[in-house]
Amino acid sequence: MIEKTEFRLFQKEKGAGNLMKNTNENTHKKAWYKKWWVWVVIVIIAAAIASSGDSNSDSSVTEPQSTASSESSAASQPAVTEETALAISAKDLLDAYDNNEVNADNQYKDKLLSVTGVISDIGVVLDQTYICINGGGDFEILSVQCYFADETEISEKVAALSKGETVTITGTCSGQSLNVELKDCIIG
Repeated sequence: MIEKTEFRLFQKEKGAGNLMKNTNENTHKKAWYKKWWVWVVIVIIAAAIASSGDSNSDSSVTEPQSTASSESSAASQPAVTEETALAISAKDLLDAYDNNEVNADNQYKDKLLSVTGVISDIGVVLDQTYICINGGGDFEILSVQCYFADETEISEKVAALSKGETVTITGTCSGQSLNVELKDCIIG
């Protein structure tokens, strides 16, 4: 009899302890800054801010240099022609950036390129007309995005093009953000 009583007391103590433990766990919540997902969101936001800050500072540093060089070259030479542009296919340019962005920047960034590819998109974003070209394969996500500044080029040549056509576009490579970008483009 004594053993059964001791066993029941032991069960009651053990059960009471579990009840107390469960009650404490349910009422105790972590502070918001101790949750793992909060820190993940903070790191993502910090990375986005840091990357956008770097791209703005790079463009502001290189912009005066390119303006000065274009003014001096404009005085000594007529307009830049396709002969001075480096010819490359859209597929090869995209592959170069996909394999090693740093090496591709060293080879192509801030250089005049003449890129040939298949038109995948034509549109306007933030009042800038663009054409996206790629290698012409099915389900290609990345493309070379070519921005046009000349209104005559836009109204006469860009307006006459359609998706699926093969085209050669000449412009200055500004590197890769999501797509590889060409600025101040002309068709042909």
